[in-house]
Amino acid sequence: MTFPLVAPGVGAAALLSFALSFDDFIITEMTAGRQETFPTYIWSGIQKGIPPQVNVIGTMMLLVTLAGIAAAEVSRGFRARR
Repeated sequence: MTFPLVAPGVGAAALLSFALSFDDFIITEMTAGRQETFPTYIWSGIQKGIPPQVNVIGTMMLLVTLAGIAAAEVSRGFRARR
């Protein structure tokens, strides 16, 4: 029952995140010069094969985000009890 209500928001968030990451890559490609940044590192890695460091960084980013969400929910629960 909840998913049909949030589906448009999830779809919009997915499209927005794709557009922003694509924009980040284009801007980096035009302004980085000879310096290798993370988006260009990922792009070169995709062409050769994805290095395991990308998976590690992505997993760490996911875990930090989930920990932040969990901390916010626990904090909200403590405030609701008072």
